Amino acid sequence: MFGKDRVDARPGFEVGLSRIWSPARADPAARCFLRPSMQTPLFEKGYAVAADPMTEARWLGSVDPFPILQWVWGRLSDRRGRLIGCAGCRHVTHLITDPRTTGALEVAERFADAEASSAELEAAHKGATKAQNAQKRKALLFAYAAVMDASAPWRSPTSGHGLTAGALTNAVRAKVLEAEPRLGYAHLQRDRPAAFTPMADLVREVVGNPFRPVAIDPAWLTPTVEQLARGTYAERAFDRLPVLADALQDAGCDNDDVLNHCRGPGPHVRGCWVVDLVLGKE
Repeated sequence: MFGKDRVDARPGFEVGLSRIWSPARADPAARCFLRPSMQTPLFEKGYAVAADPMTEARWLGSVDPFPILQWVWGRLSDRRGRLIGCAGCRHVTHLITDPRTTGALEVAERFADAEASSAELEAAHKGATKAQNAQKRKALLFAYAAVMDASAPWRSPTSGHGLTAGALTNAVRAKVLEAEPRLGYAHLQRDRPAAFTPMADLVREVVGNPFRPVAIDPAWLTPTVEQLARGTYAERAFDRLPVLADALQDAGCDNDDVLNHCRGPGPHVRGCWVVDLVLGKE
């Protein structure tokens, strides 16, 4: 089991299109499908992950999601970790039409919020895997693989990190290859580094700024604030966040990080740190 988890934690393998690699389907025996030149994951190809000390400036300015994700992973709840992977998949849902895969993404989000059982997650993941096997186009193979990773059961926190990173990686691959279908994907982070920036923004959207943690003031939690936050979360109505900011300010909130985040351009996703703060979610 732990051997498998170590493989799960290493996103970035490259394989032939007949067998798109995903941490969700990684298995030590399956490495025979990998060409020797493709057996080194992105994390071991010179992309800094945790070698340099994290600072607030690096956290806020990183365009690479993987160093900040690895640095913060031990501080994250399972819920937030899974929601980061799901949020990455939401970038490519326009490529996904199979109800087994769209359903698996919804089940993964409900599982994160303890609204779906482990058995439901396992069944949804199996359906997403079958749907991914039926795809032919590169962009679709990667989009469906992203949901496979986001909906996979975690065997350990280490495998959870690998699957979340895998979901982000595959979502970026799908997005880039949708626009450039002839582009090779073996060195995508090197060749199209800007494509990974939205995923770094998603990590910060869910985590906030760990260097400036915000404590909720109970006085802010007026009925209006709580109702707005609940509706925003349940309905994915993130266009209401500026209204939430106004309600928080009316309740006495003067924290610039909170107010500016709500009034900023986002991206805003389920797991937004301000909405979680108001709702008391971890």
